[in-house]
Amino acid sequence: MVATTDQADEAKRASEAAVGTDIRRQSGSASAVNRRGIAIIAAPIFDISGLCATLALVSTRDVLSVDANSNELRALRQTADEVTKELDGSRPVLETHAGAGG
Repeated sequence: MVATTDQADEAKRASEAAVGTDIRRQSGSASAVNRRGIAIIAAPIFDISGLCATLALVSTRDVLSVDANSNELRALRQTADEVTKELDGSRPVLETHAGAGG
């Protein structure tokens, strides 16, 4: 199946979100459902220089779960981590602000 322009735009937004602030709090992945029910989940891939690609799945919300604990998202993250390892990359260490006054 070839992605439509709307699907490609949604996947791009999910990919861009994969390195955003909200994503850092959600174990390095992004998910979205557009108003037409298209669901996207994405996970970043890193090489030795840093972020180099994003792995994404696109389907309808009836088929693809965007839940943070879904089997699909776990498998996508695992695959992205395996590709990252093959590229000699590593997921950035996320800073925590525990005890930082808020």
